[in-house]
Amino acid sequence: NALLRDMNGSIRERALLMRNRATRHAIYVKQTAAEKQLIVEAIAARDPQRARQATSDHINAALGRVLAAFAAGEREAPKRRRSREAEADA
Repeated sequence: NALLRDMNGSIRERALLMRNRATRHAIYVKQTAAEKQLIVEAIAARDPQRARQATSDHINAALGRVLAAFAAGEREAPKRRRSREAEADA
């Protein structure tokens, strides 16, 4: 179905945009690497409880980064709209 394909494409595009926004700063790359390192260490230590907790912590932190990026994008959106409207009037 073309409608579902288009909707899926739109969702995928937005998800990639949010992921890009959430990870574009070096601090986030370092945080993500540290979170994943904790997961790897827990798995290597054969500690499923610690691995589960580290994974949960990573997912929650990633969600926080994505939501912050989304909120920042929403704050920027009106500026972009005004800018495009000004260009259209020119």
